[in-house]
Amino acid sequence: MNEQKTKIDAITLPTIDLPWLFRIISMQRQSLPQGGYRFGAEIFHEKASLAVTWIASKQDDRLQEGCIVTPRWSTRAVSTNGKIIINRLLPVTSPSLVNLFDTVPYEWVSNRKYIHEAKQLVEVLPDYFIKLLNGIFVDHIRFYRYLTGPSSLNGHHNVQHGNFVHTIEVAKNALLLAKDRPLICQEILILASLLHDAGKADEYQYNYKRGVFEISSRGALLGHKLSIVEWIAAAIAQYQISIPDTQHLSLLHALTAVKGAPDWVGIREAVSPEAHLLSMADRLSGQDDLYKQTMPTKEGFGRYHKHLKGRPFLVA
Repeated sequence: MNEQKTKIDAITLPTIDLPWLFRIISMQRQSLPQGGYRFGAEIFHEKASLAVTWIASKQDDRLQEGCIVTPRWSTRAVSTNGKIIINRLLPVTSPSLVNLFDTVPYEWVSNRKYIHEAKQLVEVLPDYFIKLLNGIFVDHIRFYRYLTGPSSLNGHHNVQHGNFVHTIEVAKNALLLAKDRPLICQEILILASLLHDAGKADEYQYNYKRGVFEISSRGALLGHKLSIVEWIAAAIAQYQISIPDTQHLSLLHALTAVKGAPDWVGIREAVSPEAHLLSMADRLSGQDDLYKQTMPTKEGFGRYHKHLKGRPFLVA
């Protein structure tokens, strides 16, 4: 009987500098006759997508599909059955000055236009804001829901990936409004745009039995504005991120200000230019999507939508 032999080849890793951070797309585990396990994983970064394998005596429960990791390379680059042999994968549990949008696999978001635009937005942020963003989204389940969930159930951007598309639209709208307005702090505006609906990652949950998104208990009781404030406070405390006080307060104000809120509620109306521009950019993106949903194919009146408070009218 012919035994199937494991093919082992020496390989040369790419001459480009490999990134140190990857995201696990999938993992496999195989028990070995002598004890222990052989693990395999597909890991992703925009610069390199690799298949790796390693042997360990036990499983590291921190390694899960979707989490971010750093490979510990072997001294000699060798592959077996098309997988690069490494010493192990280590989970990354603290934020650093990396762009997490470089680690978003195609399986999460296939339309790379929005990923590339998000990367460009992050690249202009100061270090402490990048650390804050990464501290919030080092939780890969939260990051996945941020990228794939809807922005509403029955309103604007109410489809898969809707919240992420809306987020990028808001950031682009806000920057257009900020052009030639020197009083605007663009870093505050960009991060507030990226985070203004981030709490919806926990506000909506997918009902696999019904095949639809539903509001969660957190969404019903707290809402996305309180969630993002909680996440910001937790990230700053856990990772000891030092943010200038005025920048911190301005960011929180832009994220929580509500037009027409009475004083006794404890929520303030917008008083900063960043908060005003964020509100306008948010409404513009939402209305644009509702128009797309309800406009007729030809000129005239479209379908009624309660959020538009009427039927939109199209001029040919």
